[in-house]
Amino acid sequence: MFLLFMLNVSFVATGMKCSKKVNEEITNKIKKTMKFTQ
Repeated sequence: MFLLFMLNVSFVATGMKCSKKVNEEITNKIKKTMKFTQ
């Protein structure tokens, strides 16, 4: 699960360079995952 989270973080970093919209979608995914784990 932690490995998957780290993978998402790297995707966020790529999203920032690539597209703001894509980055926001990935950030929302991480927020949902964090709420799910808690």
